[in-house]
Amino acid sequence: MKIGIREIVLVAGGFVIGAILAALFTTTVLLLVHRASTQRIGHADAKTQRCFDTLLAATAANDYNKFVSVADDTFRTSITPVAFQSISDSLAPRMQQGYTPTYLGQLRQSGAEISLWRLRFSDGGDDLLARMSLSQDRVNGCLITPAF
Repeated sequence: MKIGIREIVLVAGGFVIGAILAALFTTTVLLLVHRASTQRIGHADAKTQRCFDTLLAATAANDYNKFVSVADDTFRTSITPVAFQSISDSLAPRMQQGYTPTYLGQLRQSGAEISLWRLRFSDGGDDLLARMSLSQDRVNGCLITPAF
């Protein structure tokens, strides 16, 4: 059986087409993976980040006045110094060993923006889930709990 130029061109053409399709497929998959990863990991807006950082720093330092400095009037009156002291006493020791807050996303509920955060502690213990509610640029709620 004699192989002619036509057969060689057809085989070569098939390889080229296959290589192009493979490259397109790989590029498409990489773009989709990149897009999915950037959509999952976001950043809080500056106001949300500043308020959350203030709440965490105040809790770690047991500083009630700093904690309520970003709160609206209702939240400020609902978190008494005694209640804040209890919260700070339970969280501050772990926070002072080191922690990393990770912004998870935003929810809208009852006219307020609720930001979700994971708190991962350097002590290797369980993470906590934090929720902070903002309305009219003031914190009107904050809840830190185990994930479940």
